Amino acid sequence: MGTGSAVRHGASGGLRLLVVDADPLQASALAMLLQEEGFDAKWASPWHAVAESVRYSLDAIILDVDMPGLNGTDVLTRLRERDPQLPAVVTSGLPREDQRIMAAMALPAVSYLCKPINLRRLLGCLDGVVESLGHSRRLARRPTNI
Repeated sequence: MGTGSAVRHGASGGLRLLVVDADPLQASALAMLLQEEGFDAKWASPWHAVAESVRYSLDAIILDVDMPGLNGTDVLTRLRERDPQLPAVVTSGLPREDQRIMAAMALPAVSYLCKPINLRRLLGCLDGVVESLGHSRRLARRPTNI
């Protein structure tokens, strides 16, 4: 689990995000970049994502769909049992036509981004989440790949 401090949450509009990836370096790096953009971003392994979502009231989740043992669709399905409207950004290095990607995309409120993740595109996806949740803050635009 990431240990980043809460970043501009509350009145200033920081979105509470959980980044889920089997690779802790990828997950923590993305969470740190999102913190720099003003989000309250934390990370978790797929095996701890559901428990972490209970600890934090999440606004959205970013998760890799292609993870060993427990895939992103399974994690998202479990998270949606607790919060059926939880917005998700699904990521993967797999082609969009892969069955796992198609299964995840069939779920409501899901966006898809191909790895490597372009931060500008991710912020665009999160911009929609911000607007749908009624936040007024527009997200910064800075192209970065991770």
